[in-house]
Amino acid sequence: MPRFSALLPAVFVGLVLPGCNPDETTSDAETSAGATSTSSSTGTSTASASDPSLGTSSGTDAGSTSSTGADPSTTGAEEDASTSTADAEASSTGAAVAGDGICGLRSEADVTEDGYAGWEEYYLIGDEGLGDPLCVIRFRVERVGEAAPGCPDCLWSHRVRRTFEAVVVDEDGVCAGSDLGLDEDALAELDGTEFDYGYVVEYTGHNDVLMGYDAASETWSARHFARWDDTTALLTFDRRDGFCTY
Repeated sequence: MPRFSALLPAVFVGLVLPGCNPDETTSDAETSAGATSTSSSTGTSTASASDPSLGTSSGTDAGSTSSTGADPSTTGAEEDASTSTADAEASSTGAAVAGDGICGLRSEADVTEDGYAGWEEYYLIGDEGLGDPLCVIRFRVERVGEAAPGCPDCLWSHRVRRTFEAVVVDEDGVCAGSDLGLDEDALAELDGTEFDYGYVVEYTGHNDVLMGYDAASETWSARHFARWDDTTALLTFDRRDGFCTY
């Protein structure tokens, strides 16, 4: 069975580095569009757009609304209770109830002047970043050659390749059905991509950053905050891209 067949399907929230462009290059292929799902404000709870079998749950019995002298406040309370119950049931079965989460890219790698080996994970954390991981997809990242010359003030720079490794977490098809948009086609596009990384300490006098090279403009620019320990050779970063719907 193809490795992507299980799918129906980088703290950094909207930070802009002083005097730098945090955007990824086109060749990095890290921007993907995904489907979104919304929940109703009238007592109806949509479990997930990617699983139609979960359907919707209504807060009232169709027959009870026609009862003479029905108390509107009581009916509203019943709707709220029913919606809460439906959400709890969905959670208990592992289904991802539609909402807003935090998407990003994180990484750990052993990096020296002549070597780069580690992993990167695209992820989505539920409940506006306060909940559990709903999607985690890991790629292996390894050096494949020399990076483009001219990385300003870089301690090191490498040409690396990203290779798909595993779907670590995918609750109810969130990886493909959310704004993260990592369906089979998107994963295939990311798999095998090559790009250039460099590392600068106190970029523009501030934080340490990971640099990237844009082949189209032939320029290096800061991508996101990072931390490299020259004693242990461990590079880490966690780039949070902001809210995304699932």
